[in-house]
Amino acid sequence: MHSALLVFARQTNPLIAIYYFTHIGEFMEQLDFTLPLSKKEGTGAYFSKNTEDSKVTESPYNRSLTTLLSPLPPYVATLIALSGQMRQELEANLAKLFSLNPGRREAIFQYLSKLSAQNTGFLNNTSDPLKSWINQLYTSAQENALRTFFEEVAIFTLGQVLLLKSWSDRGIRPMKQDDLNNLNWALSSALKPFLPVDREGWQVTRPNLYSWYNPSSAIQRDLWKAIEPWTLADESPFFLLQLLKLTRQFQPSWPEIRGYDLRFFSTFWEKIFKFGFQTEIKMGPLKRRPVAFSPTLRDSTMVLTSPKELSWIGLEQNQFQLFLSEMSQLWRGPGVPPLWTTGSGLEVFAKDQLSLTLGSPKPSLYALITEMEACDIAFVLEERCIRPQGRQNEAQEFRNQLENYPSLKKLKSTHTSMGAIQACVALSKLRPGGLLWIAREEPLAQHEGQECLNFLLEKAKLLCEWSFTDVNHTLPLTAPLFPKYLYLFQRETNIQNRLENYPLRISIEGQIRSHIEVPLLLSDAFTLEHPSPPQREHWKIHHQQSPSPQKEWSELWPERTEHDVLDALEKLRKNSVPLAYFTTIRQCIDSAPKPQGPWKFSNQNIGLFASLPYNKTENHELLVTPTNDLTPTSKGTGFFILFRESSWMYPLKYYLQSKVMEKWFDHTAERKNGRWILSEHVLKLVPIPKPIIFAMGIPLENEATTLSLPREWQNLLVETDSKAEEIKEKLLTLKTSPEKECIQASVFVEATHALEKIKQDQAKLLSLVGADGQIEWADLIELLPKPELTQATYSDQVQISGNLPLHLPIINIEKVRSPIPGILFCSETGRNVQLSSIKPRVLDILWSEVKNLVNPTWGELIKILKIPRDMELFEQTAVEILKSHGRKIKQIQNLNDLIVTCLNF
Repeated sequence: MHSALLVFARQTNPLIAIYYFTHIGEFMEQLDFTLPLSKKEGTGAYFSKNTEDSKVTESPYNRSLTTLLSPLPPYVATLIALSGQMRQELEANLAKLFSLNPGRREAIFQYLSKLSAQNTGFLNNTSDPLKSWINQLYTSAQENALRTFFEEVAIFTLGQVLLLKSWSDRGIRPMKQDDLNNLNWALSSALKPFLPVDREGWQVTRPNLYSWYNPSSAIQRDLWKAIEPWTLADESPFFLLQLLKLTRQFQPSWPEIRGYDLRFFSTFWEKIFKFGFQTEIKMGPLKRRPVAFSPTLRDSTMVLTSPKELSWIGLEQNQFQLFLSEMSQLWRGPGVPPLWTTGSGLEVFAKDQLSLTLGSPKPSLYALITEMEACDIAFVLEERCIRPQGRQNEAQEFRNQLENYPSLKKLKSTHTSMGAIQACVALSKLRPGGLLWIAREEPLAQHEGQECLNFLLEKAKLLCEWSFTDVNHTLPLTAPLFPKYLYLFQRETNIQNRLENYPLRISIEGQIRSHIEVPLLLSDAFTLEHPSPPQREHWKIHHQQSPSPQKEWSELWPERTEHDVLDALEKLRKNSVPLAYFTTIRQCIDSAPKPQGPWKFSNQNIGLFASLPYNKTENHELLVTPTNDLTPTSKGTGFFILFRESSWMYPLKYYLQSKVMEKWFDHTAERKNGRWILSEHVLKLVPIPKPIIFAMGIPLENEATTLSLPREWQNLLVETDSKAEEIKEKLLTLKTSPEKECIQASVFVEATHALEKIKQDQAKLLSLVGADGQIEWADLIELLPKPELTQATYSDQVQISGNLPLHLPIINIEKVRSPIPGILFCSETGRNVQLSSIKPRVLDILWSEVKNLVNPTWGELIKILKIPRDMELFEQTAVEILKSHGRKIKQIQNLNDLIVTCLNF
C-alpha cells in the first residue's frame, strides 16, 4: 500500500511525496500500528489481531481514524495538488483582491497583518491599506502570510466542494459540475429552506474572507474529474476535518491552531458523568436538551466528540476554524444553523443596560447569545495566554475590546489574560449547578488580578484542578496531547457552600510510552471516586485536598504547589509509618470552660504535648513540650502523644517541629483564617521515616532493620556534641543511598539527645545571658555568696539624693541622664529619690534588680538592692561567663544545623 501511494504521489507532485513521508508516520503512529494487523472483510479499515488491544480501537477517536486509514492518503495527495493549483492562481492574480468591496479589503488587510505579526498601523491612514501592504511586499513574513491566506482560501473552496459531494452521495442534493462555478450560491440555495425566519444563516455561506473566490475553468475541470469517482456517503465529519488539516502546508504557528489531541476530548466526554453532568434530554414539564457554551469553539473537535444530545452555542475568534466547525456540522446534511459566530466571547457578556432592539426583525447572533444565561456546561480553551501589555496584534485587539466593554474593563489588571476574562464570561452563561471547564497552558495565579479571581470565586466553587506538567512523552505529534492545567468550577448560588468548599488538586507525573496509554492516563486522571488514585508502572497520580476553604482563596489565591515539594512528601509517605503506630494520641480536655483554663496531668506519663500558639492570627508553628516540663496548672488546648520509652521523646520533639513537618501540615492540615486546625486524625497520620524508627530502636512488623552503622560513624557519634560541624560536612559528602539514610537517622537521634543534654546541663549558664547577648546582672548577683555582696545604699560607689518615706509606694522607676546619670524613684505625691554612680556597671546592676518591680516601697528596695564588694573581680567573672556562653551557643547552633541536615530525607 505504501509503495502504491508513493508512486502516485511522485507522479502527481514531488512535494506530495515529501508530505506523505512526513505525515503518514505520524498518522499511523496515532493508530499505534506496532501490532500485527489484518484487514476486515468488506471494509477499508484495519484492525488488531489481538483481542485485548482491539478494545483500544473501540473509542470514537481510534474507530474514526481506523476508518480513515485506507481512503485518506490518496485523497490527501489529490487535494494537495488541487490546493497548490488554486494558490498559484491566486498568487498570479493579486489584482483580484483590489476589486473587492472596501469592507472585505479592510478585513483581509487586518487578517494578513495578524498572520505576518507585523505592526501595520502606519498603513491605516492610507486610502487602500491592503493595496499598500501588497505593493510593499519585502519581508518573508509578509510572503508567508499571503501564502497562508491563499491556501486557506483554497481549502475553504475544497471544503465546500466536499460538502456538496457528500450530500450528493447521500442522496440529499445531486451535485453538478456547474455548481463549481459558484459554490457559495449552491450551498446557500441548499441551506435556505432550513433557515429560521428570525435568525441569521450559516457563517460559511455569508460574505466572508474566503467566499469571493471562484476557481478558473481549468481548475474546475480538474476538480470535478478528481472528486467524481469518490464515494463519501459513509464517511464521518472527522474524515472532513482530518482531510482538510492534512491538506495544509502553510499555517501560522499559533497554539490554538494546533489545539489538543482528539483523545483528550473523547476521554473527557466519556468521564463527564463522574462530575455530575447528565447528558440525557431533560424529561418532564421542562423537556429540554442540555446546552453547552464555549467562546473558543476552535475547529469543533470538542463539539464532534461530545454527546449528540448536547446543543452548542458559542464563538470562535479565528474565522477559518469556525468555518471548519460549520462544515463538519453540515457534513451529514443541511440543517438549522447553531448559535455560532465569530468573536472572542467578550462581545456577549451581559451588559449593565440592555440595548434597545425596537424595529429590528432579526436580532443579531451576539444579542441572542448575550441573553443566554442558562447553559449547563461551558468550556474555555486557552492554548496561548494573550495579555493586554503584549505587543502582538492580538494583545492590541484585546485592549481595544476591553475599552469598549466597561463591565469587563473592571476585571482587567496588568497581567490578566484573555482566557481569564473569557472564563468570567462563560461562568455568567451557566445556570446554578452548571460546570465550567478551563484548559490552560499556564496556571491560574494571583497575577491574573484580584477582581478577576474574585469574580470566579464569588459565583462558583472550584471543584478540582489538574496539573499535567510532569507528564512526558516522545510520541511523534504536532499538537499537545492535553493541556498543562485544567480547572473545574461549578456555578453555586449558596454562599455558605462556596465559602466552605475545599478544592481538590490532582497532579500527574510520569511517562507515556505509546498512544495506547493516552486514554488510560486520562481516564485515571478523571477518576475521583477512589480513596487513593490508581497508580501505574509509568505514572503516578497525587490527590491533594486544599487545607484552606475557598473563602480564604478570595483573599489570597494560593500559589501552585511546587512539584519537588509534592514529590518529597510522597517519598516521605512511602518510606514512613504513621505516628499512631507506636504512640497513643489523645486530645487534651480542659476542666475550665475556656480553652486557656488549667487541666490536670500526671507527670508519670511519658510523652509530648502538641499545641498551637493562641497569640497569633496566622501561624505555621507547632509547639511541642515534653510532659516532664508540664505542671499541674499548665494551660492550653492540644494533644498528648504518649509512648513507653523516654529515649523517644527528644527525637520526636525535634522532628515534629522541623521544616519537613511544617510542609506536611501545610499540605495536610485544614486551615481556618490562616491557622492550622489540629485534629487527632491528622496527628495520627504524621509520617515518621523508617530509618528514624530503627535508629530509636523501635521494631516494625515484617521489616528488617536497615544497614548497621560503619565503625567510623560509630566512633564519630560518641563525640556528636563536640564534632557536630565535622559530622555535618561529612554527611554532605555522602551519596544518596539506603546506607546514607541509616547514617542520617542515627546522627539525628544522637544530635537531639546531645542538644537536650547541653540545654539541661548548662541551663543556669544559658539563663545568665539574655537574647540581646547582655549579662542578666540580677541573676548573676544571686550566684555570689552573701559575704561578697553589700547593700547598695551603704556603698560608697552609690550616691543618694532626695528623701522618700520607707513605706510610701513608688509608682515610677526610670533611668535619667541629668543632672547626673542615675535611677529615679518617684511616689504618687511627687517625692523622689535618685541613685547615682560614676561607674556605669553599678547602674546596670541596680537597673537589672529593679526594672521588673511593681510599686515597691523604699524600705523594700533597701533590702534587695545589692552590689558586689569587689567590682573588678565581678566584671572579670562576667567576661568569662560571656565567653563560656558563646562557646555553648556555638555548640548548640552546630547541633541545630546538624539536625536540619539530617532531616533532609
